[in-house]
Amino acid sequence: MQHRTTGRRLGPAVTGVLSAAALGADALLTAPTARTAAASGPTRATAGARSPRRVRVGGGWGAYVCRSTGLVTTPFDRRTTDLYKYQDDRYGSVAGDLFRRRPGHCPVDGGHLFVFVCAGCGAELTVPLSRVALPAHAHQKYGNGAQLPVLMEAGTFAEDPEPWGPPWRRWEEVRPDEAVARGVYAPVHALSDGAPGSIVIAPGDARGTVLIPERAGGYCCGLDGGDGPNMACEACDLPVASRIDDCSLWQAVWLAPGAVRRLVVDGADSVPPTWAELVEEGKSIPPFEPIATWGARLGPDRFWSWSPQWEAAVGRALAHLLAASQGRPVTVPDGLGKEVFQRALDALLPAGPPVRRAVLAGPGRPADADADIVLVPVHPRTGRMWLPSGPAASACPVPLPFGVWLWLAFPEPHLPFPATGGMPDGVLRDDPPAPRPRYSFRADPDVFRHTLVRLPAVRDPWLGGILENLTRHMRAGIF
Repeated sequence: MQHRTTGRRLGPAVTGVLSAAALGADALLTAPTARTAAASGPTRATAGARSPRRVRVGGGWGAYVCRSTGLVTTPFDRRTTDLYKYQDDRYGSVAGDLFRRRPGHCPVDGGHLFVFVCAGCGAELTVPLSRVALPAHAHQKYGNGAQLPVLMEAGTFAEDPEPWGPPWRRWEEVRPDEAVARGVYAPVHALSDGAPGSIVIAPGDARGTVLIPERAGGYCCGLDGGDGPNMACEACDLPVASRIDDCSLWQAVWLAPGAVRRLVVDGADSVPPTWAELVEEGKSIPPFEPIATWGARLGPDRFWSWSPQWEAAVGRALAHLLAASQGRPVTVPDGLGKEVFQRALDALLPAGPPVRRAVLAGPGRPADADADIVLVPVHPRTGRMWLPSGPAASACPVPLPFGVWLWLAFPEPHLPFPATGGMPDGVLRDDPPAPRPRYSFRADPDVFRHTLVRLPAVRDPWLGGILENLTRHMRAGIF
């Protein structure tokens, strides 16, 4: 295996599997002799495996390091992705430098760094990770056949306080008092009977795990975790995690809460960034992005779409807006905020006065004193909402992911027309505005439903009626 730029040869001990669709321009290392599993026979796929449930890939398989995520991968099969096993001490110096410089090896959120270990044998299963807030789109299913990127940033983890994943119980099997005790106040299709506290990480941050082949079935274009944990501890074979990389799902590894333990890394504390520092950093989320899909004859097809993160964020915020509306009309600020919120609010709420006024508020953007509702950011590290003070403190807060809020509050400017003449010294060329989607914005209906059924206000008949007619609203293009 050779480094693309330096030509230096690296050691052959890289192991892993990744869908061929994920390899391409992002590959930082190239391998001239990569082979498929069928061509190599059973010796490469199973040699040295201590259990029939384990698949190990090693030796002469070419390896890649993704520039974006730092994943070390090898081509294996177009419909299967990946085993991860990293051994820095067995790589050449170039690969070792890449690993040591990855963002996952430094604190990014403040507080402690943690390493997750196997509850059975104590083997380390992750690199040091810092805790961040669970993304609003963590369980989003987007479109049909879409290729979504990695959910978590390298070096971070988030915890889901609710149960998720198999086994599932239909709503008819759940007692009303049990549902209320779990914070669910309206009917849903099914509730998870799994353990709460699942940990989600980026796939490239996993260590010492192998794929469980018999739990990799039932997928469309990849693994969906529907058969339960599909990754085992390499040292003791205990199922410890679920690798998710199917189409329309965010790529992630979900650690099973009962199968791992969290250990604090000594001497790795830092202070969470302040609101002012977050604004200065300026990590906003653009509302439009290209989406790749499976199924095209000539490779992945791409189209410009509203950001899946925006659709999930607005779906969650819309549920809170409706609950805060008290059944009255709501207005939102002009601009992109009106474009993504107002059409749904007008369709779901009655017309006429009195109108409740929603405004953006947050660091560097104080709330109006007469606002009824404030759209506020959620700290991406701590998960806490920014809350106004003074006369606006009585306004009802509605949470938005910080990156989405930042774009709404401080949109990045674009020139309406291309500039003429030569570029001055020291001035970089302006990129043209991103192409806009050809359809109106629609909030994610599943995120909207998931949020609304967990708000006590959904027990009001008018709000429960919106939930009951959600399918009709989807057909009308509101969602």
